[in-house]
Amino acid sequence: MAFLKKYDKIDDMKVTDTYLAEITDFGLDGKGFSKIEDIAVFTPYTAAGDLAKIKIKKVYKGVAEADAVKIVRPANCRVVPPCKTYGECGGCVLQHVDFPTENELKRKLLQTTLNKAGINVRVSDTVFDKEYEYRNKLQMPFTVDGGEITLGFFRRNTHDVVALSGCMLHGDFATKIINAVKIWANDEKRRQKLSVYDETTGKGCLRHSKRYSYRTCQGRCGIVLLS
Repeated sequence: MAFLKKYDKIDDMKVTDTYLAEITDFGLDGKGFSKIEDIAVFTPYTAAGDLAKIKIKKVYKGVAEADAVKIVRPANCRVVPPCKTYGECGGCVLQHVDFPTENELKRKLLQTTLNKAGINVRVSDTVFDKEYEYRNKLQMPFTVDGGEITLGFFRRNTHDVVALSGCMLHGDFATKIINAVKIWANDEKRRQKLSVYDETTGKGCLRHSKRYSYRTCQGRCGIVLLS
């Protein structure tokens, strides 16, 4: 449900309405799923088993999106996210649930995707030995923070950039890349020639940095520029 086709608004449920919702499942993008007045409601950062006070943000025919106002009764799978920017940064969406729940959700999502494509196979358990530091592709947009050019991730569903010093899902190599790019981009002579791309004006040359690695400190890093 990352992208919803917009229909005529319905009258029963309105934007800013609040409900006490029993979150019963997860959506395809990790949002918590609940059913209210026969309407499927998707709420980010909630978990299956939560009892949550939610506020409706968007309403479509038979489908709505909401924000969590308060977790009244947390699910057994809910944990405290270890990342201080979780919920602000949109780089990941499942740090609020435990590792077994995350793995089972990923297995079910793959199973559902294959079944919808007419591929009737059973997907085995998701097996990985590390809860963090497992991502091997890193793409971070440039931004300016405190007068310095740096890197970050987009806020969820926006192109506003949250500046970061590292990422738990990418591990140490992300921190090294951010530090190296900051030194390169903020060199006194180079800084005069570089500017961060601004989507509202279409000006600026620094778009994002890409890097690939697999459980090693080796890999390739590239800078995407606009001329």
